Amino acid sequence: RHRLWLIICCTLICLILLTYGADQVTIYWHRQAQKPTTAKLSYELNTFIVDPFRHAIVNLSRQGEIVEVCTGRTPADNGALQRVLDTAKNSLNAAFVYVLDPQGLVIGCSLQESGETLSGHRYPFRPYFRQAMAGDQHFYPAMGVTTLKKGLYFSAPVYGTEKGQVEGVVVIKTRSETVDSLFIGHSNLMESLLLSPEGVIFAATQAAWIFHTGWPLSSEAYSSLRQTRQFGHAELQPLAVSLHNTLISYQKQRWLVDRQSLGRDGWSGATLQKVPFPWASVLLLNSVALSLGIAGALLVLHAQQARELTGRILAGQEANDRVEAARQHSILELETIFSASLVGIVLVRDGRIVNVNQRMTEIF
Repeated sequence: RHRLWLIICCTLICLILLTYGADQVTIYWHRQAQKPTTAKLSYELNTFIVDPFRHAIVNLSRQGEIVEVCTGRTPADNGALQRVLDTAKNSLNAAFVYVLDPQGLVIGCSLQESGETLSGHRYPFRPYFRQAMAGDQHFYPAMGVTTLKKGLYFSAPVYGTEKGQVEGVVVIKTRSETVDSLFIGHSNLMESLLLSPEGVIFAATQAAWIFHTGWPLSSEAYSSLRQTRQFGHAELQPLAVSLHNTLISYQKQRWLVDRQSLGRDGWSGATLQKVPFPWASVLLLNSVALSLGIAGALLVLHAQQARELTGRILAGQEANDRVEAARQHSILELETIFSASLVGIVLVRDGRIVNVNQRMTEIF
């Protein structure tokens, strides 16, 4: 009985371990296959979007026409500046290229085909302006305050004649489709998205995820984002799951989450991959373990039956030995009485004398 219980417990433990182990192996191999996809997404964002515009914004910040308008040597929105900005916009296929003075006023802007311009608007509250005025380049995906269209903002400081003196800021804003194009045509088993440092989803293969957050925001972070209007008037509601976790349950399916930093101002690219439970492997392994457990139990039962049969045989032999010893003892007692009796005794069987005692021989 103890051995049977031990086999049952060991079998149940093996079933649990095999189920968990098969699932963990499946997750591991899916994760190993997912990492290159996430790395490719980050590489494409950096190589085909971020890096070219970063180089372009640096070159623009050194253009004479831009330096001159920022230092006040030429008037705002002059023809030479307009040609430089329009040329940059068309060659980069950008939405806008514009210049701001130290107070955040747009003093020069490329023209849209519709004639739309940002000249005269003020954006001193925008982080890309403040960072550039502090002397740093800045990468800032956001929703346009004026156009209400999202885009990637690249800003750089414009230096005057005095060394280290920032006289203005030049900005490139990309079209929304520039980044969205990387997330078109997603696989049924893989989702991709672009996350801000705070966790706001700026672009994704699922349009319903855009301007939601990958995890709940703190009240301070939420207030800061609303103040800068980086994502317009979006409510920034969190998703039903937290992308901080590496394994989530979404739409009744399991998903692996892999995030990799773009190495640019805290932004990151992320992928979500479906991970089905390995039912076939689990059933196969559990069937083998269960079969071995049943076989072990049958062996124990067979051995127990053999032991019981052997015990019964040994018990029968012991009983026979005891009966035979008692019989021999009785025979010995009878023979003693027979031989020592003072009465002559004759045993007759079928008319023949088979035994007599000593007294009978003396009588005769």
